[in-house]
Formats: sequence, C-alpha cells, structure tokens
Amino acid sequence: HFFGISFFFGEMWAVLFAVVLAGTVRASPLQMQVDKLTISSFCTLPVRYHYDFKDTTKFVTLQEGDTKSWTQADGSQIDLTQRIQFSYADPVITDNEVIIELNGGVGGFGKLYPRFNFNLDQQEGFIPMNVEMNMWKDEVGGELVCEDASIRTTFNIADCGKVGDTVVIPMQGYSRCATKWAPVNGTYFPQACTSDYAVYVNKNSLLYSKSLAKWVPSARSVGLSFLNWTFAKFSDGLVPSTPTGRQDNLPAINFECFEAPCRFPLPDGNPTCKADYQVSVGSCGFNMCEDLSPSTPEVVAVMEVLLCPELSPARA
Repeated sequence: HFFGISFFFGEMWAVLFAVVLAGTVRASPLQMQVDKLTISSFCTLPVRYHYDFKDTTKFVTLQEGDTKSWTQADGSQIDLTQRIQFSYADPVITDNEVIIELNGGVGGFGKLYPRFNFNLDQQEGFIPMNVEMNMWKDEVGGELVCEDASIRTTFNIADCGKVGDTVVIPMQGYSRCATKWAPVNGTYFPQACTSDYAVYVNKNSLLYSKSLAKWVPSARSVGLSFLNWTFAKFSDGLVPSTPTGRQDNLPAINFECFEAPCRFPLPDGNPTCKADYQVSVGSCGFNMCEDLSPSTPEVVAVMEVLLCPELSPARA
C-alpha cells in the first residue's frame, strides 16, 4: 500500500501521458472545496474513523446507525490531506481497514485547495465494511457535484475463499479477506494484478456515472501499451493492453494491486512481466470532474461517506 503511494506522482505523469495518447484527456478543475464531511455507519460492529492518518490511535467511534458531521466550525482536528481511513480494530494494516486516498488534496473545510483525484485501496485484501462516497453539490440526496463524484464497493466476505487467490483470515468478531499475492517482506509478486482476486475487486468497485445514471464496475488492469505491453493474461483469457493500462481505456476507482514489480525498472517496466503477460496496476481514480471547466472550482457542499450501506434500513 505505502509502496504505491510513494510512487504516486511519478506514476501519475506516466498515466497522464498514456491518457493523452489514448486521446481521452480533458481538463479538470484546478481547485476543490469541501464545506462539510458526513459519515454514517450501518455496520453491526463499532467502526473507528481514524481522522489523523499520521496517528491511527486518534479515532472517533461510530456505532451502528450513527451519523457524525464536521465543518469549518468544529473540524479543525479532521485531516483530509491524505486519506479517509476506517477500521474495526487493531491492527490497522492495509487489508484490515478501508482507505479512501485523497492524495494530498483537501486541506480543510470551507476553503479552496488544489484538486486531486481520489482512489480506493484494496491491494492486499478487504474487510466486511463496504463503503460509499458521494460528493453533493447542494445537500445529501441532491445533485452530485460532477460526473464521477459517487463510488461504492459491493464486496461480500462470503465470496472469499471461493474466489481464486484468496484466503479467509479470522479476526475478533469478523473475518478479513486477503489475496495470496500480497507482498511479503518487501517482495512483490507479478501475479497480483491478473489474479482472480484483482478481477473480483474491480468487479465490485463501482463508479456512478452521472450522465448515464448507472453504476459501472472498474476496468481491469491490462498493461500500458505505449510501454510495449501487449496483453494481460487472466484465468478467463487474454485481454489487450491499452494506453491507460485499463481494459478498453475505461475508468477504475481502485488500486487492486501494486505498481511493483512489473512497472519497474523505470521507465520501460519489467520485460519478464511483459513476456508472461503480467502487468502493473493501471490508471485509476475518481473525482476527476472532467465535465467541469478548469476555471470552475469543484465546490462540495457535503462529502458523504456511508459505511456498510447495504445494511441501511433505507435499502432493506
């Protein structure tokens, strides 16, 4: 997980170049403002919201049915510069938490800051805590601020163990699902991005298209064609590589695997991975808001996060 973040900005430029080659690049707003953060939990277990990413011992607990909100008036302790992070209990490790990466964006409430793309992280596993994030232009349930301002996951811990490359790990009061291709002592495995686990994560990481008025799954990572990847080999067959590194150049919201080892050495990547049709993670992110002009700030009245939304009484 942290390996991916450490190389984020270098990879960002590579992905931007890929998108330019694909002919799909469009300008996005340069600035973003968030006026309010609202978190609602429908999880049966108490949830910890770790509001300071540098210190996971600082958290607010949400019980089932709780909703908590923060604004400029009372949210000075809330750090939105890097990530929004949730867990059930210790240890707070990559596959035992839910992470929404904000990638250096929002510095606080009620002010304009540089806008960055957001993404989810499920590179090593997931817990039974689905997440939905909506960025509302006016109020909760009103109008979304832009085309790609709403995402959700639909993981089911009961699928773990049935999906290839996964293992169920019992925790206190719940179980977590881990990929068999998670890094071990700094060693990264080239099978990760084309594993059945990666396919499952993408299938269940959904982006809401405002213009199409429907949810769409994240595209698979298939290798960067402009760096001479040709195909990615999955258990159900070969898929052609693309300039964005995602199947058919379609969007994805989740880091389902890492850049390593296939993306390195820079700039051309690992030739063994290419020969074996193994790939690194492709471009990903939401909150790009390409339907807004660069001169129009993305102003979010309410950044809403729902935890275990499938358990909400409203969706019963």
